[in-house]
Amino acid sequence: MSTAGQGMGFGDVLDAGFQVFRSSFWQLALAQAIVAIPVAIIQALWLPHSVPTNLQQSVSLFSAHAPISLLIGVLGILQASAVVVVARQAASGVPASALTAYRQAFSRFPEALGFGLIFAVLVGVGLAIVIIPGVVLAIWLSQGLFLIVLGNRGIIQGIVESYRLVGGYFWRVLGIAVVAFLMETVVSLLVTMLFTVATGHGEVTAVVTTLLGILIGSFPLVVLYIQYRDLLQRRGFSRG
Repeated sequence: MSTAGQGMGFGDVLDAGFQVFRSSFWQLALAQAIVAIPVAIIQALWLPHSVPTNLQQSVSLFSAHAPISLLIGVLGILQASAVVVVARQAASGVPASALTAYRQAFSRFPEALGFGLIFAVLVGVGLAIVIIPGVVLAIWLSQGLFLIVLGNRGIIQGIVESYRLVGGYFWRVLGIAVVAFLMETVVSLLVTMLFTVATGHGEVTAVVTTLLGILIGSFPLVVLYIQYRDLLQRRGFSRG
C-alpha cells in the first residue's frame, strides 16, 4: 500500500474520463457493439412493441418475456466488464483492445454476474421502497464491478471494499456519476429527437438509439473508472 494522495478535482475526473474516452473511442465502441447488436436483434424479434392495456396483459407479457429481459441484463454485465477493462488499458497507456478486454471479462464473469444480481436486487428493492435507499445503495456499491473485474476481488470482498472506498466521498461519487450520465443522456436525447423529427419513423429512431449506445454509451462508465482510480489514490492503494 502506498501513501494516500490528495486526489483529483471534480472537473479533473470528468476531463480525464473524456480524454480516455476519446483516445480509446473505437475500441470502446467495439466493446459496446459486441453486445449491443445482438441485444438489439433480440429486442426486435422477441420483446413486445405494444403497450399492455390491462393488468392481465401486463402479467402475461412479463411472464413471457422475463427470461429474455434477464438474458439482456446478463449480457449487459459482460459488456460493462469489458468496457472497464478497455478504460483501464487506455488510462494505463496500454494499447486498448476490445477483444482482449472481453477475454479478461469472461475470466471474471461468474463473480461479476453474482455481484450484478446482488446489486440489481438490493438497489431495485431500495428504489421500490422510497427511491432514496436505492440511490444510497447504488453509490455504496458503485465501485464493486471495478474491484471484482480489475482488482480480482470476490463478490463479498468487492461489496465490502466498495463501501469502504466510497465512505467519506458519498456526495462526490454521486455528483460525478450524475453529471457523467446526464452528459451522455442529453446528447443521446438531442440526437434521437432530431432524427425522430426529421424522419418520423420509429424504426429509424430505434437504429439511431442503438448506434448512439454503441458510440457514446460507454462514456459514463469510463468516467466512473477514472473516479475509481481517484478513490484508490485517495485511500493510498495502488491504482487498478
